[in-house]
This record gives sequence, C-alpha cells and structure tokens, in this order.
Amino acid sequence: MKKSLLSIILLISTYCTNAQLTTLWEKSAGNSYSWFTTSSSNTTGCAYNPITNKLLLADRNNLIAIINVTTGNSEGTLLTTGVGTEIFKWNKIRVTSDGIIYGISLQTTSGGTCKIYRWENQLAAPTLCATFTVTERCGDAFGLSGSGNNTILYASGNGITSSSVNIYVLTTTNGLDFNLTNTVNIPITGTNAWAGRSVDPVTTGTTSDLWIRSQNTNTRRINSAGVAQYTSTDGAAANQVATNYSNARYFQTSNGKKYLALMGTSSDATGGRKLRVLNVTNEAAIADVGTVELTSTYSTNTSGIGDVAIKDNGDGTFVLFYVITNNGVMAVQTNNLMPVSIGLFKGEMSNGIAQLNWTTATEINNKGFYVERSSNGLNFSPIAFVSSKANNGNSSNQVDYLFADNKTLGGKNYYRLQQMDNDGKFNYSKTIIVNNIKNDFTASLINNPTKDKIQLNVYSNASKKIQITVHDHAGKLLMAQQALVNNGNNLISLNAASISKGILLINIASLDQSFTPITLKAIHQ
Repeated sequence: MKKSLLSIILLISTYCTNAQLTTLWEKSAGNSYSWFTTSSSNTTGCAYNPITNKLLLADRNNLIAIINVTTGNSEGTLLTTGVGTEIFKWNKIRVTSDGIIYGISLQTTSGGTCKIYRWENQLAAPTLCATFTVTERCGDAFGLSGSGNNTILYASGNGITSSSVNIYVLTTTNGLDFNLTNTVNIPITGTNAWAGRSVDPVTTGTTSDLWIRSQNTNTRRINSAGVAQYTSTDGAAANQVATNYSNARYFQTSNGKKYLALMGTSSDATGGRKLRVLNVTNEAAIADVGTVELTSTYSTNTSGIGDVAIKDNGDGTFVLFYVITNNGVMAVQTNNLMPVSIGLFKGEMSNGIAQLNWTTATEINNKGFYVERSSNGLNFSPIAFVSSKANNGNSSNQVDYLFADNKTLGGKNYYRLQQMDNDGKFNYSKTIIVNNIKNDFTASLINNPTKDKIQLNVYSNASKKIQITVHDHAGKLLMAQQALVNNGNNLISLNAASISKGILLINIASLDQSFTPITLKAIHQ
C-alpha cells in the first residue's frame, strides 16, 4: 500500500511539474464556466492585461470574461454593446502594455471586410477602430506591438490566395483609429497557410521580424518582407513539437533570452491538450524548457484552435495562460528563465578589506562574475573575475560566493557584479556601497601596471596640500609634484610617458604633516 501511494504521489508530481513549468490552476471546459463548453468551438482567445493584472478570456460573439490570474475564477465581463453583426466577433484579443484592449473579428469568407474593436480599458465600451478589405479568410491570427501612437496590429488567417497568404499590417497616427498600411505576402506550402493560427512580432516598429505558425506547418521567423529567416524542424524528437501544433507565442526575458510557447493540436494522440515551451535564443540549438498538459478528457478540436497569454512577473519567471478550445484553460509558471538569479549581494569592511558576498538561486549557462568597483557610483572598472562554482555553469540550488577586495579606496567604495554567460550575454547586479572610513587619509593606484599615466585615488577627510614624489627602484628622483586634495575621493593623474620602464616607488606626503606618508609600488611598462 505504501509503495502504491508513493507511486501515485510521484506520478502527480511529475504530471503537474515538468522541467521548468509548474501548473498553478486549471479550468476544464463544460465544468468551470457556463459559457466554456466542450463542443461550441467558441472560446478561442486570451490576453493578459498588465495594468489590471487580469486574464481576459474571449468566448467569441458572446463575451470576454475577466479572470483572476491567481485563482482562475471569473470576475465579470467586458462591455460588448455597440459592436457589429459579424458572425465571429473578438475571435482573438490582445492588450498593450498600457492596458488598451483590441479584438479582431473572424472573416470566414474568401474576401470581404475584417473589423477590429478597441476598449480603452476594462470598464469602457468598445469602439470600431479598424475596417479593412481582405482577399481571403482573416482573423485566425492576431498580433500586436507597441502602444499609443506606436501601436501596430497584425492580422492573418487560415485563408489562402492562389500563391500566398497575407499578413495585414495596420498602423495609427492617433492611437484610436487604424489603417491598413502594408500587406505582407508570404508563400504557402501545399494547402497550408504559414500564418494561419499565430503571428507574433519580435519587437516594436513596422520592420520587426514576426514569428508565425499554422496547423500542419513549421514554425517560422520571417522578416517584414515575408522572407523566412528561420524554419523549425518539427517532429517527435527532443526540442521539437509535432507538426500539427497550431500556435506559437513569442516572449523574451529582460536580458534577451528568447522563448516560444507552442500549443493547440488537432489530435490528442500528438498532444491535443499540451503546451510546450522552447528556448530559441540559439536557433541552431533549440533547447527544451518543458511541457504541461490539461488533465481534462480530450474533446475534439479539429482545427487546433487556442491561444496563449503571457505575464512577465519581473523576477525572471513568467506565467503562461493557455486556452485550448473545447478543452480548458490553464495557468503555468516557469522557473526563473534568467541565466543567473542573484538572490543576495552585500559587503562589509573588515580591517581595511571589503568582504563581498553574494548567492545565486539558479544558474544557467553561467561563466562567472566580474567584480566592478567605482569611487562615485557612476564609472565602474573591473577589479576581479570570479568563475561560476556550478557544474558547467548550471545549477538549480543556492550557490554562495565570496570575494575580498584588499585594495579598497578611501571613503565610499561602490561595487556591482557583471554576470557573464558562456555565450557572451551579461547582466548587472544592484550596486552596493562599502564605506572605508577607518583612515583619515588613504591612497591607492587605479592602474597597475602603469604606462603613460600614473593614476591615483586619494581619499581625504579634509582639504589638504600634498607632495607626490616618484623614485625608481634605486632611489633616483624621477618626478615631484604638489596637489590640493578636497574632502572625499580625488583622482590624480601623473604624466609618466617619459619615465623609463621598471619598478616605481610613489610617495605621498602631507605638507602640514597631518598624516603619515604613504608609499605605493607600481610596475611601469
């Protein structure tokens, strides 16, 4: 009995958490919401509103529900009065970073008029913001980038012209009304439209690349002219999805790591209830993040209809909401997708040495850390490199680091970490301050070895006149110079271009004998 119970627990754990994905909640069609049924094929779109922290779930031509992102419970609906009479209104919805909501109606005939509606906020009534003529079915795929006057809308669909499928690009000059300004023609493969289910811009602006996908086609990244820049290899192998996956939503971390969330297939045998996340930062070596699956019994979804909405938690983790028509909706959280999560960074002075400590909660592809120091908190220079302690730079457990700076500056020392990936990408930690106020007067070399210049950082607790002399290793005087230093850190630069190479002894003394002379040794090259 104990063995069976353990097996069940392990099975549940594996089922709910896969690699870096953890299920937060799930709502099944036919049970959780009265309007989300197992046969109507109407719950087709979703979007996350970052202003209200709500999920919007679209049941086309019926309602757009406001969903609590923590519980999955419905908290009301958007106003939908005043819209037109088209058959499938708000088939897909999208939300800008400032909370403006857009919904596209599905134009099912081979040519006609496509419409897009706009909600100023979740309490506003919709307005018709775009009406444009299409030459094929349009509205299955809907994308958005930017906000305000820089908002760009993308529309496509499962319709096919004689030789291509179109992506319609709409722009605005006032943030309220949109006009068709470009039509991107992309090839077809047999009878399959490349952008029949999803079109997602990589960045803002009309020249952005687009990630596109349709049922029974590969995932593609195309440029703004429609030329494929990348085409996925689909199948059953690792780091791939089945060919009849139908949707590809793009998102990235703040440091530029790139991901695709793919879902919605036409057959349960190939994953009709699954969501799979792939790391596409390196398109030549796609990496698997994980796969999750709705637990409800599969209901037919022959066209692979569904959608994904993405919430950036701001800490390297994301919540992915995915709806599979006729089956259900689920919220899934990723693990921290940033290469390195620095959980702690602090420092303290001990006997003139700054002891720096930091920890990492996770490490992915981490080369190590450059320790950088500054006298003013603005201009930083690296003083050391600390290699990753994690195995091959990867760890999901806490790793502790320590670095001792025994050449601290007088007064305030500003420190930060530049975390470096193996592929050259990097991030900065927060900046910390370690005060060195033990001595009233300190001096240190900024550059050693020296070359054309000898640069000194001199800290004084009051304005002082000082004498600086430079001797060679045999004691011969090479240079003598007076300087006035002020309270705080002072940068002093000496012209050493004419001085012969070798060991230099730099003496710093007070003209009023207010501190003990300091001697520094430098290698002059």
